[in-house]
Amino acid sequence: MFELPEAMSRERFDNYITIAARQANYEDGFGVKGCDLTRSDLYANYNRQSLKEQADNDRLGEYMLTSALKAKEMGATIPYELILYDCDSSEDLDRPSMSYLRNDLIANRLIAGIIIPQQGRLSDKPLHQLIFDQECQHYGVKVIYGDAPSGNDWSSETARLVQAKANELRVLNNQQNALAGSKSRVLAGKVPAHKPPYGYRLQRETSTESHTGRIRILIAWWVPDEIGPGGEPIPLSPVWVVSKIFEWAGSEERTAYWIANRLNELKISAPGKLEWAPKAVIQIIRRQCYTGKAEFNSTGRVPNPERPLGDLTHGVKKTIIRPKSQEERIPF
Repeated sequence: MFELPEAMSRERFDNYITIAARQANYEDGFGVKGCDLTRSDLYANYNRQSLKEQADNDRLGEYMLTSALKAKEMGATIPYELILYDCDSSEDLDRPSMSYLRNDLIANRLIAGIIIPQQGRLSDKPLHQLIFDQECQHYGVKVIYGDAPSGNDWSSETARLVQAKANELRVLNNQQNALAGSKSRVLAGKVPAHKPPYGYRLQRETSTESHTGRIRILIAWWVPDEIGPGGEPIPLSPVWVVSKIFEWAGSEERTAYWIANRLNELKISAPGKLEWAPKAVIQIIRRQCYTGKAEFNSTGRVPNPERPLGDLTHGVKKTIIRPKSQEERIPF
């Protein structure tokens, strides 16, 4: 049996299978346990979601129901062991369950076919679509899509290629919308709205939506957590520690090792730990929010220049994280 990703528990996964088979009225053909896996007429079912946040919704049950209905329509049997799931990006085919499907089940001709509820669950890249179709055609494994033509004729292959391009455009639009949303949150004053830095606490103004009762954050900001009557940090408080770290490292040119030892001599606990280490000191020095020059959404993924053209699915990452240009960064 394949290993489920951490985003999905086995109990929840099994529940989706049971409900999908029951709703499709095909309990004797979808998610069958104790099936003879040496049979040559068995089908597999492949499902994918990109993020753990998506795995927290119930779309997987919908995907399985679509697959169960397709299996019933064809009279195909899908054993429990051959219902596969990945929680991974669609940017390549190097995913655990997809690798098992391609390298074991398809390449060894252990299945007669594979049902994929939506073409986008396979990939959003036209090249990956072509590679997967060609592999299945070569090994004589039939591919059934829930939302696309499944034949090997010219018109069906062209339709799938066009739909793959449409999926690619959809992903691009989602990325652009996410970036626009990030910029709008900065312009509206809603950033920072995450965990405050050491020595500060988060304050926010909120409103409650009348129709849903949900709390909406209007604006959020950080304030020092311990300030004396004169506006100066209280000695030995976290805010005092931050100011002293910058004073020691900047004005006195002390090393992180010296600063960590000095804070430990003063018996001041580090963030989340009992003692300070040079790494903790360096992390505070590198946080730009203490200088008032913080940036939001300052990094992004770019094509990996070291990735060879022939390495389509394995080995080298397709994208890498790199700092964005100054024009793309949003300060707050």
